[in-house]
Amino acid sequence: MTQTTDRPAPVFVIGSARSGTTALAYALATHSALWTSAETQFLFKLFGNDRAIAAYEDAQRETAEEWLGVEHVSRSEFLGALGQGIDALLRSRAGRCGWIDHTPHYVHMADTLAELFPTARFVHILRDGRHVVDSMIHFGDRIDGDETRLADLPLWSADFTEACQAWATSVRAGLDFCTRNPGRSRTVVSEELTARPREQFAMLLGFLGLPSEPGPAHWWTTQRVNSSFATAKRLAGSGWRTWTPAQHDTFDRYCGELLTEHGLAAAAGGERDPARQLLQPQPRAA
Repeated sequence: MTQTTDRPAPVFVIGSARSGTTALAYALATHSALWTSAETQFLFKLFGNDRAIAAYEDAQRETAEEWLGVEHVSRSEFLGALGQGIDALLRSRAGRCGWIDHTPHYVHMADTLAELFPTARFVHILRDGRHVVDSMIHFGDRIDGDETRLADLPLWSADFTEACQAWATSVRAGLDFCTRNPGRSRTVVSEELTARPREQFAMLLGFLGLPSEPGPAHWWTTQRVNSSFATAKRLAGSGWRTWTPAQHDTFDRYCGELLTEHGLAAAAGGERDPARQLLQPQPRAA
């Protein structure tokens, strides 16, 4: 079972929270062939934690005759049929354009999405963990005092360790998915998008099978969306330099090796914390 190909394939922009999934989706959606809207949180409620897969597998274990078994429906056919319904709903709003979703935590269910939407492409955005964690722990600043809204915020917004773990876990999930699905996914570094926007967006659009247009690069370099900070001077995430020694130790424990392994120091302009030498590569054991 395949989806129609009269419009560009669906695109999922995935990654850690506070990494720029929404900004990247909005930038890409300035292309004449792409469209985006709000996050499709409902997909996690429907299909997260392998719910649809569990339903299929339960049907295979039924001792009595069950429709999926009697009709010899494969898992890929089953999930693809479910995805077709969602795809039709989103396409009804996207018009002739291909739709983009930018729900960050879908990075943890990318394999399921790949089966639900067999033509979909995945763009994994990777941002310097120091900037991400700094953004996470300031996420509630704009709604400070609103107890109802504060209660609904993720744990990482109020717990530094949770923020470090959330970034590291999400990055590993995204990199692992991209490694296993090289033909359907790309990892792009946020800092490289900023440093070389025309080159990076030309690469991304080529991956999506679309001609290059100036809109995405222009949007990325001129717009600001969903910042945790009220003033533009904090947009670069320099607040990590003001972390306490204990916070630096916590970040190093959960994120330091990952930050170094994937070259984010170079992508961020070679920034180093002179007190902690956080990004100094450690010699490997012989």
